[in-house]
Amino acid sequence: MEVAIARRSVAHRRADDYALTPLRDSRPATGRAASVVECEHCGQAVRCRVYSVADTIRFRARWRLVSRLCIVAAAAVLLADAISIAGHLPDKPASHLAATLFGLSSVATAGCVLLSIRANRLSRDEDGVRLASWSDPHRLRWSSVLPSD
Repeated sequence: MEVAIARRSVAHRRADDYALTPLRDSRPATGRAASVVECEHCGQAVRCRVYSVADTIRFRARWRLVSRLCIVAAAAVLLADAISIAGHLPDKPASHLAATLFGLSSVATAGCVLLSIRANRLSRDEDGVRLASWSDPHRLRWSSVLPSD
């Protein structure tokens, strides 16, 4: 009996929506395995890589680590900015270089926060399935309902 292994489906892009084909295959015990899914919309074979449960857990842990490191980096940049601003009084304004670095560090902080949010979401949503290669009309999309046999 085949069961759906992922929360995502192979999606064939149409004009205004996607036709979903569920991934049905067994997950490998270790490593990764190649899986071929026939698109129910166009009949084309779509190659996917399916990772083991242990690898999927490792992927989630890596994304959590990236998220935490981004927050630490953002905090470090904010601390450096606070120290830099504390050294400049109203009667002694900052140089043009210091002001430029402060502006760039603000952009870096915003980037770290956004990357942290994205990495946190990826750590939660990682399901261990990838397309083997990009094919124009096919993508992986989230399924709202897991199909059952």
